[in-house]
Amino acid sequence: MKIDKQLMAELKPSFSEEDIDQMKLYFEVNEECNEALNEWFQEELKDHPVFGPFMASQSPEMMKERNKLSQELTRNAIYQGDWEPYITDLIMQGTMYAKLGLEFKEWYHIVAQVKDYLFPEIVKHFRADQTKILFAIQGLSKLTDFAMQIIAEAYFIERRDTEFTQIKKEAALNKELEDFAYVVSHDLKSPLRGIAKISEWLEADYADKLDEAGKDQLEMLRRRVHRLDSLIDGILEYSRLGRGKSEAKTIDMNTLLKEIVELNANMRSVEVKVAPDLPIIQFVRPKMVQLFSNLISNAIKYNDKRRIEIEIGYEEQPDQHKFWVKDNGPGIEEPYRDKVFKIFQTLQTKDDVESTGIGLSIVQKIIHDADGEIWIDSVLGESTTFFFTIPKNEQ
Repeated sequence: MKIDKQLMAELKPSFSEEDIDQMKLYFEVNEECNEALNEWFQEELKDHPVFGPFMASQSPEMMKERNKLSQELTRNAIYQGDWEPYITDLIMQGTMYAKLGLEFKEWYHIVAQVKDYLFPEIVKHFRADQTKILFAIQGLSKLTDFAMQIIAEAYFIERRDTEFTQIKKEAALNKELEDFAYVVSHDLKSPLRGIAKISEWLEADYADKLDEAGKDQLEMLRRRVHRLDSLIDGILEYSRLGRGKSEAKTIDMNTLLKEIVELNANMRSVEVKVAPDLPIIQFVRPKMVQLFSNLISNAIKYNDKRRIEIEIGYEEQPDQHKFWVKDNGPGIEEPYRDKVFKIFQTLQTKDDVESTGIGLSIVQKIIHDADGEIWIDSVLGESTTFFFTIPKNEQ
């Protein structure tokens, strides 16, 4: 793929000083165990159907030089702010993965294995300082999330260019959306494990200082982590079944929306009003969770008001259910109302809002797969409303 100035500008990161400090703590561990990690990595992948033959074709000297270059580019990006060579290298990786025929979720599993290898190393390295352990884990997650976004964009662009001559455009994008939803959902579990572990350490180390209220707060934190972990499992189940026909279940929308709102809009600055007496519907539960979670998080992420107000409404129609999610944000101009549903498209630059541009594409896909419709009504400076319908006989 061609790496032009516009693409490079769009991919430029906007990390805070705290983000960089956390990445430096992670990289400190990475440098210490890099040689052992590289040897472990090669051993783990030697039998991989794609990476195995590829690595076998490379001489040990070439592998060492490649690893050395990767470390140098990462170091220069974190410590000197020289991100362009690092991003260029990630784009080349994404392009290579697509050309090798690697399924994107296979690459994600490899990244997850590397994270699982590094977590114990971080704990061992900063054993006496739990704050640094947490910061280093956050640094690892932030850098990995950023790298995944770049590689994913390069991967999907390359796959799009090569596959559009073989299959229909809509079928190709749908397949990539399913894989990407799987990747994004699955990647949430790594920081969750770190949060749960840190809460356990805090409770053990400060048992004599914590009062009952403090212990209750830590317990509530772990319950929320467990609850979110279960939610992610549900979304992953949908992702695995996404290429087939998932089974619809009976869903009480009053109960489901209460859970979704609690998970996605639990900030003091956010007020969510949900219509009473919502229906009991037939739908695939993980799809409905993902649909409303994306619409609510979108309403919060792009809101420009100090007090965020969200309204979730419902209207029964003869053959279908009609829902809407309304916010008091900046609104969307008419020419851009279709653009927001395009994959990797956002109305604000990535410097202003941290976004992959995937959420509303997934929402639209879920609704269209159910033979429903979605559309936008907006008043500039005042509000945006996402309306959608789904048939009552959805199975």
